[in-house]
Amino acid sequence: MHRSLLTSLTCTRFINLALPSANGKCLTRLLSITPVNLRETDEELIANLSKQVYEYKKELRKLVYGHPKSRLLKRNIANLQDTISSRQQPKSNEIFDLFKSMSSLRPTVISLEILSNGTSQMAPSVIIRTQLECYMFNVPEGTSRFISALHLGPNKLHDLFVTRGVWDCMGGIGGLLMTKDAQDKQEVRLHGPRNVKEYLTTIRPFMDSDYGNAQFPCTVEERTFENVKHEDNSLVVYYIPLFSMSDNTEVNSLETKFAHTAYLVEMKPKERAIDAFKLISKKVPKGPLIGQLKAGKAVTLPNGDVVQPEEVLMDETDDFANSVLIVDIDHVDKIRSVATNTHLRAYVDSNSTKKLGYLVHFTPEHVVNTPEYQEFINLFGLSCLNIIVNGSGEAVPMTDGPYNNQRMLNTLDQSVFPLLYPNITGNVQQKLIAPQENTNILRPKTYQKYPIRGNACSQDSSFAIGDEELEERRAFCPELKEKMEEFKETTATLTNSSEPQFPSVSFLGTSSACPTKYRNVSGYLLRLSDKSAAFVDVGEGSYGQMKVLYGPEKTEDILISLNAIFITHGHLDHINGMFMVIEKRIEAFQKRGLLYKPLIIVCNQVVRRPFSLYSQNFVKLEKMVKWIDTTVLSRPLTPEKDRALSQNKRPLRLPDKLWIETVTAFPGELFNPEEWNLKSAKAVFVHHTRMASGFVFETVCGKKLVFSGDTKPCKNLAVQGSNADLLIHEATFEDAYARDAERKRHSTTGQAISIGKEMNAKHVILSHFSARYPRCMVLSDELIESGNTAMATDFMVADWNKLKVIDKLAPVYKLMFERELKDLELKECQKRLKIKEEQEKKTRKSPDNPTEAPEEKRTKAVA
Repeated sequence: MHRSLLTSLTCTRFINLALPSANGKCLTRLLSITPVNLRETDEELIANLSKQVYEYKKELRKLVYGHPKSRLLKRNIANLQDTISSRQQPKSNEIFDLFKSMSSLRPTVISLEILSNGTSQMAPSVIIRTQLECYMFNVPEGTSRFISALHLGPNKLHDLFVTRGVWDCMGGIGGLLMTKDAQDKQEVRLHGPRNVKEYLTTIRPFMDSDYGNAQFPCTVEERTFENVKHEDNSLVVYYIPLFSMSDNTEVNSLETKFAHTAYLVEMKPKERAIDAFKLISKKVPKGPLIGQLKAGKAVTLPNGDVVQPEEVLMDETDDFANSVLIVDIDHVDKIRSVATNTHLRAYVDSNSTKKLGYLVHFTPEHVVNTPEYQEFINLFGLSCLNIIVNGSGEAVPMTDGPYNNQRMLNTLDQSVFPLLYPNITGNVQQKLIAPQENTNILRPKTYQKYPIRGNACSQDSSFAIGDEELEERRAFCPELKEKMEEFKETTATLTNSSEPQFPSVSFLGTSSACPTKYRNVSGYLLRLSDKSAAFVDVGEGSYGQMKVLYGPEKTEDILISLNAIFITHGHLDHINGMFMVIEKRIEAFQKRGLLYKPLIIVCNQVVRRPFSLYSQNFVKLEKMVKWIDTTVLSRPLTPEKDRALSQNKRPLRLPDKLWIETVTAFPGELFNPEEWNLKSAKAVFVHHTRMASGFVFETVCGKKLVFSGDTKPCKNLAVQGSNADLLIHEATFEDAYARDAERKRHSTTGQAISIGKEMNAKHVILSHFSARYPRCMVLSDELIESGNTAMATDFMVADWNKLKVIDKLAPVYKLMFERELKDLELKECQKRLKIKEEQEKKTRKSPDNPTEAPEEKRTKAVA
């Protein structure tokens, strides 16, 4: 029974992705299906509702984007899914137990899938997928945002394998764990370097409260190479520690010892089913004897013959591959530690008894090209397929949303909305790749996959990148085309070529707390000149966003010119991309043979705690940076009479001023005002978390820029940023959610606009939007009429000579994103109606209410 259920669940999931849309004439019939008989059991009801959902989804695929009937279909699907969930909820424990029992079955379909080949927004990562479980090797930044492209959810990932203790391989673990469903009771196992769990425990208090509970919704177990192996019913994973076997060669001194692990994955043979024809040939009668044969027991027939289980099982079929070796070797002296490992002897000896199916290389390109590494590849023979996923393959977009959005906005202004890297159009497919006969070395694209067992073709899917969405929106809103032409004519005279391009702000992340399809978390690149740059906040994925915006070569140039990082506060959506940026900056200096220049980090003491722990346990970054602690700078000196006391007995010392000048503390050997084009950088304390601050920058050429960071409306910021040329202010909520903004210490759009007026800012750009506004924030009349306020989008580039152009975007947005804005308006109306109904319900239930119905009064009197 379990086997048939497993098959049906698997098929249902993948058929939804593979079947073509039905004939358009079916819509009326689908919408008029008769209600399900109320006397049916829950199982029958759920089955019928699921079938109905499937039919609706199939019909929805044939409709063009934005078709009026699509909204009706989506609403019907949502209602049916709510009904299904409510029916299934009481049996959640039964379902969990059922899946637990199903996990004891051997998978019949296994594939090796490339989540990222490292050429776009994510570092390399691969997944071994079975019907019920997935095993992820390396969890880079952006994992929680992009795994949905493989039709994966966090609840299917319970085994995370890390090859190296660097941020490239483990930067996405925290975000992935926080997105797991609390109903997922299974334990998550972290395989690889020591102390990964300790680091996660340390950063947990710095999770943004908007993101959810600071406690991970699952238990986490750490398994290092000392555990030797991990085994479940599907496969066995052997840990192979990597270390240098030479005393003379200097290995990368920044990484800690024993931080690298390779993995040998061996699939357990699939279970063989009973062959009905063999039962007939052996004259086995129907009944309990067949059950005994299935259980692996020999049986005696009525005629006295003894039948062994092997005699009636189906013939064995060979898998495409029985084993996978995953390596990440950063130095040739570590090759021998893998090649001579006892677990691999059966694969590399002259009389080898096993053949390796796939060898996955996370190994850097400069090591892959060495003679020693090529010799290591040859150990496993020509039958082994080598898959290189080290960032050297063809670049492929990770998702269609940001690319299509940017192509649409690019028609308004090519400088403000440049096309993204890689600039391609057409379908990006997730498809099964058959091993080629003419080569055994492949550099796959993102989302390609390779067979291990069974047929995984039904999982194939794709997304399209092109200009079709803009044309469809123009057809949906005829006024849009006219408005876009009017915008271009108006702004053609606003761009003054005599004005400087710098300073310039690139918006790498404009979402609050957690990423969405169209927005990453906070990250702003402030380019003060062509040779000087700084970050203001570095949320997870900021490096990948910069790479997509500027391309690999230009990104290296910017990292070389990057002088400082300014961090407003210690929430992870503002700091978690810092490690990647620093490590990639070190690589850029090494690649170009330049003498490394330490990076200045301006922040409060809260930010330094997770940084110090990561530097201590994984990569020694402390000596690569210079800290400017705004907490220390703002604290008054300890009086002479209190210095003899211990720290915990000294009286509390509050900041003696509400802002501090940070550039006075910059090391003289690193800071040059003329070269940096930076005269002043004030940290201004704002109303958010303890020690949170905004920043006010003044350039040598007299420009003034203000970044609010996360804050409620703050008088102190308005005073210090007076007469700013550009204000970038957070606007997490629309004005209707002022109470939520107050409770979470954020600002609404109206409050941000008011601060801009109070500051007398010439230009205002709003950012840091809640995830409830995935594509466009609500555009109030006040915002549009202000004439100098714009909404930021990811990958917007605000050059100084383009600020007047950006001021004119809001009216175009109102037509371009009309559908999204109407949906937000509808949700707001539904929310008000729900609140009103709840209030009326409470009023009716009140014992002091004189307008109660007689029946209700009578009931209470009897009670």
